[in-house]
Amino acid sequence: MRTSPVPRARPAPVRCALATLATLALLAGCASGSTPAAPLENTYWRLVALGGRPAVVTDNEREAHLRFGTDSGRVVGSTGCNRLSGQYTHTGGTLRFGPAITTKMACADQGANDQERDFLAALQAADRHAIAGDTLTLANASGPLARLVATAMRTDGAPASAATSAPASGSPSTGSPSTGSPSTGSPSTWTVTEQGLGPLRAGMTLRDASSALGGALAPRAGTDTSACTYLEWRGGPPGVRVMSEGGRIARVEVVDSGTIATAAGARIGDTEARVQSLYAGRVTVLPHKYTAGRYLTVTPAVSADSAYRIVFETDGQRVTRYRAGRRPQVEYVEGCG
Repeated sequence: MRTSPVPRARPAPVRCALATLATLALLAGCASGSTPAAPLENTYWRLVALGGRPAVVTDNEREAHLRFGTDSGRVVGSTGCNRLSGQYTHTGGTLRFGPAITTKMACADQGANDQERDFLAALQAADRHAIAGDTLTLANASGPLARLVATAMRTDGAPASAATSAPASGSPSTGSPSTGSPSTGSPSTWTVTEQGLGPLRAGMTLRDASSALGGALAPRAGTDTSACTYLEWRGGPPGVRVMSEGGRIARVEVVDSGTIATAAGARIGDTEARVQSLYAGRVTVLPHKYTAGRYLTVTPAVSADSAYRIVFETDGQRVTRYRAGRRPQVEYVEGCG
């Protein structure tokens, strides 16, 4: 982990500050009477512009984004290259970020590297914000620094941008994220789909997920559920882990179980060729970031489920582990590490 403090921008003249406040007020006013403003907290904010330039989205990397916790004063997200976390304070139109802590992955290219540097600098320089409909603008006395758009919610409410499309929590086309699909028998007999395991679906609130499992799923004591974390599943199948982020189920991981299979029949120990055959025409193969193996990523057959994936990790020949859930979390290489 690394701490990335960036010096704050020098104070600008009062007239510049007043102009910036007026600009932010105008932005907020644009949403009045039309699209209701998305809440700052518990919203998935995707970076779309930084310093007047469009955000960089690198192939096979997570998108740059932020999520603000409700009570913890904690912000988590991604630079588009590395995950970030830190503290923030929010009072009225004032918004300030503490030093960011990031993971240490090498960025895919110089564009992603430059964006990471500039995004972290913008967070440190920001001291105010405005929300116009589904758009969040971070700024300081010198003017706007970054623009983000609400693309998914992490609570039962929804920003207007998602109200007329798919459910904001990213509900799969099969089953409801609040109840899941009916499943019988022991959890060890359930199968994995792109959306999760048995009745446990990515996008469920922690309360609904626990209810679906008979109260057996819960955060560890003292866990900040707005951040990326792993849950305790009492009586769950061995070798299966459940990740949550933003107060919702993010993905299910099968890390040490040859008995848990996907709905198509793939499991740990299968050859890459078998996975390719089971998901013919739907598998993307990429080199592993840390080993000589590969990632075999399965795209859903149903377009309505395009936000979900199954990702198999191999040693170059056979499956060593796999995971299923919603993007971008299902594509986090390090999990919550």
